Amino acid sequence: MLGAMHDEAMRQREQIRRRPPSRPRGMDAPDSGSGIESAEEEIAGAVLSAAFGLLGRAIGKRVRRGLDEQVYPALDARWQQQRQEQLAIAARYPDLCGCLRDQVVFLAGGSRTVPLAEVTNQITMAQAEAIVSRLGGQ
Repeated sequence: MLGAMHDEAMRQREQIRRRPPSRPRGMDAPDSGSGIESAEEEIAGAVLSAAFGLLGRAIGKRVRRGLDEQVYPALDARWQQQRQEQLAIAARYPDLCGCLRDQVVFLAGGSRTVPLAEVTNQITMAQAEAIVSRLGGQ
């Protein structure tokens, strides 16, 4: 019996020796038997990743350039125009005041008020004239 067990162990040892060496996990592609295809896939993946990175940067630069050349100057011009209009309103109606605590607009020395909610955020000269006339001024 001992001899039979020894023979069986020797047979298993020879089978293990004859097997090709196993590859580490991840080396073989799921459908292929060689590591060459998986290396090609890894290279292709790296190339695509780099290409998408370059594409993303190019798109980002183009968007940034569009913002810098068109959007920001337009916003700046609009802001400057609104600021000039606010300065003109303040020069024309120096007695027009607002109280943030009470949320009203009024004329200095007057007794009437207009709720701040009725005044838009960016007031125009026409709106200022309407408010002043409603408050009983000029």
